[in-house]
Amino acid sequence: QCLPLNSLIIGYSSTSIHWLSCKPCNISNICISSLNINNDKFKHQAYLDYSQFLEHRSNELILGGVLILCIHCLNDKELNGLEIAHQLLYKCAQSLLLTEQELLDYTIPVYYRTYSECIDQDLFNKFSLKLIKSDVLEARINILNQLQQGKISLDDFAKDRTQFVRSWGEPSLRQALEMNNKRSEKDRPDAKP
Repeated sequence: QCLPLNSLIIGYSSTSIHWLSCKPCNISNICISSLNINNDKFKHQAYLDYSQFLEHRSNELILGGVLILCIHCLNDKELNGLEIAHQLLYKCAQSLLLTEQELLDYTIPVYYRTYSECIDQDLFNKFSLKLIKSDVLEARINILNQLQQGKISLDDFAKDRTQFVRSWGEPSLRQALEMNNKRSEKDRPDAKP
């Protein structure tokens, strides 16, 4: 819980709820579970985290308070629009010459819920929350569209997205390398010359 009980009139949270409090397991051949949505361990951890999140926000809100959530979720086709970016991220990790164990440990603790998981009426009722409005909107990433249309190269795409991805992807890669500390510091693919 972040704030005192009954202290919040309006709460807002965006783009962070898909991050899990812990990595429930490793997944192979990908680094983000959105490409493996049937992974029950990730789904269960996401449920526990979302339940705890809603409980804390419910406690913080005053009676009649409003909680606005902007949640990155899957659409009705069980896609989130970032599948190709996640595939490319794993492809880039493979190009670092990581060991099989390092690639396996490079599992980013993220779970993209389905729309129905986001508007779970049972959870809302459990924490005395009332759903006023919900909607699904598509967010497009122009640089990804340019890559898919062949207007830019994979290298240009990678350069553009590096700063964005490093902010959330690098800690998971570092953790995977540290868990497998068999390499010397200078031999690690993320070592600086």
